[in-house]
Amino acid sequence: MNPASEGLDVVNGVVRSRYGVGMPEDTSSEPAANPQATAPGATPTPPAPATPPPVAPVVPAGWYPDATTGQRRWWDGTAWTDQYQPAPSAGRGTAALVLGIIAIALAAIPGVSWVAFALAIIAVILGLVGLRKPAARGRSLIGLILGGIAFILSLVLGIVYAVILFAVVTPTSDSGAGPQNAPIASHVPATTAPKVNPYDSLYGKFTPITQSGRSDTVITLPTGFKAGIVTATYSGSANFIVNGLDSSNQITGDGPINVIGAYKGTTLIGFDDIGSKDASLQVEASGPWSITISPISAAQSAVPVSGSGDTVFLYDGPAADWTLTSNGQGNFIVNEYSGELFPGIGVNEIGAYTGKDPVDPGPAVVELISDGRWTITQ
Repeated sequence: MNPASEGLDVVNGVVRSRYGVGMPEDTSSEPAANPQATAPGATPTPPAPATPPPVAPVVPAGWYPDATTGQRRWWDGTAWTDQYQPAPSAGRGTAALVLGIIAIALAAIPGVSWVAFALAIIAVILGLVGLRKPAARGRSLIGLILGGIAFILSLVLGIVYAVILFAVVTPTSDSGAGPQNAPIASHVPATTAPKVNPYDSLYGKFTPITQSGRSDTVITLPTGFKAGIVTATYSGSANFIVNGLDSSNQITGDGPINVIGAYKGTTLIGFDDIGSKDASLQVEASGPWSITISPISAAQSAVPVSGSGDTVFLYDGPAADWTLTSNGQGNFIVNEYSGELFPGIGVNEIGAYTGKDPVDPGPAVVELISDGRWTITQ
C-alpha cells in the first residue's frame, strides 16, 4: 500500500492522515502472528479467564461513630443519615455522688445517723449500677466510695450515740452487795455557793464612805451605788440640807434631809429620784457636819420597838399589821420599799399620830421620819 496515493503521510513511523487522524503504520504486508495460534495437529489451548474488577466492601446499616461530631450516627448501608444517637446519661453517677456527700455530712449529727445510713446504702447501689455506663463511670466510682465511707461512719457513730444515750437515760442500779458496789468516798470538800444578799442585788453593793465639813460641798456617790443609807449629824443653828444631783448636777428631787438647827438621824437616798439617777449629794450647811453613805444591806435587820428621830431598818417577815405612834410636832412619815411601784405602809402625817397600818412581806426597806419619839408594835 502506497500511503501517498491514499492521501496519507508517514511521520516517525506513524501514518497520519492529511485530515489529522493518525494510526500505527503497518510495517509488514504479512498479518501479525497470533500468539494463541496452534500448530497443525495440536490441541488448542483455551483462553485464560478475565480478572473481574475489585468490588467495594459493603458496610451494613447501623450506629457508628461520626468522625466529625464524635456522636454515634445512623448509617443506612449506603450513606449517612441525619439521625444521631442520644449521648449516654450520667444521672445515676451524679445521684450517687450527691447522696454520698450528704450521707457523710449527716453521719456526724446525733439523732440523724439512721438517715445517713439509709442514704449511704442508696449511694452504694447507684454507684454500682452507674459503673456499667462509661459516661458515668467517674462519678459513680466517687459516689460508691463516699457511700461506703458514710455507711461505715454512720454505723459506728450511731452505735456510739446509742451507748451514750443508754448510759444517760438508764438509772444507776443500787442492787448487789460487796466492795465492787460500795460508793467511792470523795475527798474533795463540798463547795457551797455563796449566799447572795437580796438587798445587794437590788440596791447595789459598795464600800461605805464618810465625809465631814463645816460648809457647803458636793459628795460623789461611790461606784456600784444604786441606793443607800445616809447617816448624818449636824451641830449648826441654820439650815442643813442634803439633795441628790444627777450626772449633770441637776437636782433629782431626792432630798433626804432638810432641817433647821441640829440634826442626828438616818435616811434613804436613791428611792425618790425623778427621772435621772443620783450621782452625787449636794450639802448645804453653816456648821460642823458629818455624813456616812452605806449600802442598804448595812441597815439594822431587827424591827425596832421604839426610838426617836429618823431611822432605817430592814424587814424580812410576812405581810402584817403594825401599830404606829408618834408624839412629834412635825412630819411623821413611814414608807416601806419592797420593789413595788408604790411604797407600802404609806403614813404621812403632821403632829402626833396613832394608827394601825398594813405592811407588805419582805424583803423590804423601811424608812421612818419623825421629830419626836415613836413606837412600833407588831
